[in-house]
Amino acid sequence: DNPAMDLLAYFSASIDLYCERLDPGFWSEPVNALTNLSFIAAALWVSRALQARQLDRRDLRWLAWSIGLIGICSFAFHTLGQRWAAWLDSGSILVFLLGFAATWTQRVLGWPWSRAWLGAAIAGAFIGLGTLLFLQIHTTWMRPEVAWYISTWLAIATTTACTPRLAPNGRAMRPWMWGACGMFT
Repeated sequence: DNPAMDLLAYFSASIDLYCERLDPGFWSEPVNALTNLSFIAAALWVSRALQARQLDRRDLRWLAWSIGLIGICSFAFHTLGQRWAAWLDSGSILVFLLGFAATWTQRVLGWPWSRAWLGAAIAGAFIGLGTLLFLQIHTTWMRPEVAWYISTWLAIATTTACTPRLAPNGRAMRPWMWGACGMFT
């Protein structure tokens, strides 16, 4: 037994988590693969818009590039269909969500950056605990690998529902946040 080879075999195994996957080939999830180009386009558009407006905000630039990272990692997963790529896909989404939570806490609630990272910790705890809960109530209609997506959607929806109560300009932001929630679906 070679633990390194076992780990390599685990992460390089082909997986079929979605109904669209036609076979183990590269273009077996064409719709998912091609729609990931929109993440890369959005990242470039936001980056150029920030530059054109001369907004040198590291937090917004970082969010823009993390959106592009989601596109790249998700493209890898939906074309290669291997476990390591699934981890990259989910990990890049989580990194963006935690960065967004910190940015939201700073910009919307007005917390200083030294405390705004608590927003990321709270979001991470919500998502982590929600995932564990959904894994406990696993049924035949919900596969374990989607438990974290459901808890992440609930975190976004909860934040959206609470925004008008927490922030003075929250009501104006609410439609945009519901739109993001819908996009995550």
